[in-house]
Amino acid sequence: MIDFIRTVEEFDLMKTINHVLSTGQMLRVKTKVIFPKFNSWFEFTLNPQMDHKKKINSTLYIDRNINEQQSYENQLKQLIDRFNAQQRAFQEASVRILLARDNERSLIRRVKGRTKY
Repeated sequence: MIDFIRTVEEFDLMKTINHVLSTGQMLRVKTKVIFPKFNSWFEFTLNPQMDHKKKINSTLYIDRNINEQQSYENQLKQLIDRFNAQQRAFQEASVRILLARDNERSLIRRVKGRTKY
């Protein structure tokens, strides 16, 4: 059995069930369901059920609301993006500091070279 998660924009239940029946593989789908007054995230798990002869005779279908999980995942993505932006800014600042240091050292060497003791 292969267990993988896909996010799809349009969830076609019959097409998904037919895919599970034809491949014999479990499938997990994360999708946003749009209701008239609100939207909600769901994870649908479809698992083929086999008889004693290993022939698929039905599909077990489980869904669960993952709004809270999706919210945390979105928050985590935002935090990672902010961290990466801050890390890039830190690296750029480090380069500028090193260049300023090198320029200052070069200036000091030139001034020392012109100064007579």
